Amino acid sequence: MGETIIFAPGANGRELLRSLARFGEKCFNIRACGSAELAELVLMRAGIVLDKNRIDYSGELALMAEAVKKGDKDKYFKYLSYSDLSEITKSMDQMRMMAEGENESELLSQGLKKGIFTEKNNTLIKIYQEYMKLLNKSGVDLVELVRQAAQVDAATVQNAFKDTRFIKLGEYPLMPLEEKLLSLISGGKYELLQLKDLFSVERADAAATKNTYYSCYGAANEVEQALEEIYRNHNLEDCTIAVTDPGQMSQLIYDYVQLYDIPCTFDTGVPISNSNPARLLKLYQTWMTSGYYGVDALNSLIFSDYFDRQKFIGEILKGVKTEKLKGTRLLTSKEKLNLAVLTEMAGQLRLSSDSTVNKELIKNFKSHVAVEKKYGEAKDSKNYKDWLTVQQALPLLKNAASELSLPLAEFITKYSRIRYVGDSNGEKFNTLLDQTALKAICRQLESRTAVGLDENLGECINGILSSRAGRSDSQPGKLHVTTMEGALCTIRPHLYILGLSATKYPGAARENYLLLDDDLDNLANGNNQGEWQKSQGKVQLKLDRLLGLVDTMHKLKGNVVISYSAYNVAELKKENPSSIVYKIHEKEQGGAHEIPFEEIAYFKPAISINRGIGAAYVGDKEITRESNEWSQGHSEPVSYTLQGEYSPSNLEKFFKCPKKYLFEKLMGLEAGEDTDAFEILSNKDKGNLAHKLMEILGAYRMEHQNQLMDNGDFMEHCGEIFDSFIKSHTALVPTQVSKVRADFMAMMADAYFGEKAGTDSSINMMEKKLQGETPEGIKLGGYPDRVECQDGDYKIVDFKTGKADNYKDNNVAKCLQVMIYAYILEQTISNAKISGGEYRFLAKKNKIISCGYNEDAKSTLLEALSKFKEHMEQGNFPCEPLLEGLKEDCEYCGYADICGKDNGGCAEDE
Repeated sequence: MGETIIFAPGANGRELLRSLARFGEKCFNIRACGSAELAELVLMRAGIVLDKNRIDYSGELALMAEAVKKGDKDKYFKYLSYSDLSEITKSMDQMRMMAEGENESELLSQGLKKGIFTEKNNTLIKIYQEYMKLLNKSGVDLVELVRQAAQVDAATVQNAFKDTRFIKLGEYPLMPLEEKLLSLISGGKYELLQLKDLFSVERADAAATKNTYYSCYGAANEVEQALEEIYRNHNLEDCTIAVTDPGQMSQLIYDYVQLYDIPCTFDTGVPISNSNPARLLKLYQTWMTSGYYGVDALNSLIFSDYFDRQKFIGEILKGVKTEKLKGTRLLTSKEKLNLAVLTEMAGQLRLSSDSTVNKELIKNFKSHVAVEKKYGEAKDSKNYKDWLTVQQALPLLKNAASELSLPLAEFITKYSRIRYVGDSNGEKFNTLLDQTALKAICRQLESRTAVGLDENLGECINGILSSRAGRSDSQPGKLHVTTMEGALCTIRPHLYILGLSATKYPGAARENYLLLDDDLDNLANGNNQGEWQKSQGKVQLKLDRLLGLVDTMHKLKGNVVISYSAYNVAELKKENPSSIVYKIHEKEQGGAHEIPFEEIAYFKPAISINRGIGAAYVGDKEITRESNEWSQGHSEPVSYTLQGEYSPSNLEKFFKCPKKYLFEKLMGLEAGEDTDAFEILSNKDKGNLAHKLMEILGAYRMEHQNQLMDNGDFMEHCGEIFDSFIKSHTALVPTQVSKVRADFMAMMADAYFGEKAGTDSSINMMEKKLQGETPEGIKLGGYPDRVECQDGDYKIVDFKTGKADNYKDNNVAKCLQVMIYAYILEQTISNAKISGGEYRFLAKKNKIISCGYNEDAKSTLLEALSKFKEHMEQGNFPCEPLLEGLKEDCEYCGYADICGKDNGGCAEDE
């Protein structure tokens, strides 16, 4: 029995043979070939071994990029993008496939020189000439492979295929060079058939059915209607869905596949953005662009569900002894790496994807570590743990910098979290999607890198994220989704064609801007072999293919369902059915008749768990709701027992806004506050630096009998510590650092002279922990900035770098922190005389707010603390200050969207 070769370039040969077998055709010794497969078969049977390597499409792109650089001297393609390069490569292949004669170069030059746009065509000729020079040195591409096969000895190859039946399908027209190859090996004896002619046996077990037409309200309704009808009436493996818009329709179908666990294969693929590798790639893009390599963007990347954190932690800890991290914030209570602390440091340093930049940043951080070590911290100080963290973080940051600067393809491959195969159909498909997406991303990244264009990485990633992945052939027991062209090869008893609106299919005629219709005529040299490649010819080919597909379905007595979106819901405009729908109906009826569209109203199919598609899985079970009315009751409030000790700063937060205290301190919710990426020195950081310097100034006084440090020495310390901070908090705009530095130095100069004016008092303690307890058992503890003493009279000093506008002298509410410290100090030092304290505002030329401490103030304070205990135990957290004179700025609160104040939902009993 001789073999049969179906020559159909662009067809899915595997699917075509499956379709033939499905309808009873004997497929033994039948081969469905594309151009490359047939050319390789010809060369093999002719005993010819190529002495050059076969170049794939990525290799063609790389050669074409080099050819454009050398051949386009006049910079016609001045701003060449990757998509432009792809179009040039495809057009060049198309040109070469049209030159069936032996002298390819001459035929192409003559044809292009006749064109209207001489500048464009002359550039294409030069690029072609450079490409061929590079190709001759590098290997053999697809066109050259077909050309060499078409030039073998006719007698030899025809003898090798003497018992072969050759079939050419009308739905897959050939290029001139492909036509030459087929004529050579067949001796001109091949059959021209239509798709329906391949099926010799008609189905006898089904009655002929008429086409069904649906007019749907939106694309989502189209998908719902098709899926529900399939589940009501057919087996999944008997159905194919063909779509005109693979991007939109595949996404909609994918959503239902996940929602209802539908067994489904996608020849179209689905948008790659549904995969974990693509989601990670998107976060990576945000990190390096609008995230400015900052803390928030890095955390979004590292702590996403798409990132393999355990693998990342393993790489970071390489060569690092965990024992050295003890006592730092880099370890959790379970002595595991506290990745959040490290990413905050890495984000402040702005470690990037560039290894050269990262080396410089690590060098800066090393310098910062040295400065921190020089000034040191006492083990009993509140900053000691932070200081020790900085001292031990360097090797971890080095490893993190190395991993973050990996080539992007390697980074995505290494850290993408692939969803593993589960029991459900949706989980199994997601595993395939992640795996194919990862390969596609790496392939495109490598291809784009190989071509050497000036395209930036952000544009490259955008191109990748617009692609699709998860493509697979049809499988038994599963619904198959394919393109209109793919449906030609996947013939099943029931065909659903979705999206046949006028704007989508077959679409308007559009010329190739590189090879105009006029150029194609010239390259065809008078024959009509270029007609189907021209703008109108492409539209006609789509029409012929669809009509041929419907004819095939009719021959096999298959069921054809056609639908279109009568309304484009996204753009809120009415759509018309494609003209092809009318041609199909006319052919079916043997003349012009009105199409019997069934109107599918807005969400008429109403796919849900208790209808249609859901019923296939849940049987008779239904989910019901007892009442359509939402409960109006309130849950019982949660009470909090007093545990641990409370610092004055946290208590002040409570009295300003108990609801915010609940969210932040008790529930641990992160505030949705936006950070300014361009900010050089935040108010918090400015306060920390200023406090550190005032501690240095105070320590000198304590060590030198209350003598003040030299002004020049102090300002030198200020500059050194500020510069060190900047090295660990990389500024996005370095030119702005000098102004911020000058402002900071001016503030500290004022602070120095304020200190000089207050040397009448001696410093008793600084940043030392004080602990106390109220009569009601509320434990208090904290680190006052300073305790000063003059003539046996103690006072608390608290330094502020913010505004003094809302502070008032001797007001317990405004002086709350100082009052609490005074109360604790009273318990710490027996029989001590404590006059109170003061707030010293460094940024306001040392403006001082006095806070007198006496029995009345103490009584008021204890009443307030009693109120704190009462609210905690009752679970009462209103969103308003609890002490007169305090004010919480709701406008900039990170919890404003959830506290309920604007909606009247912040009641005391809530």
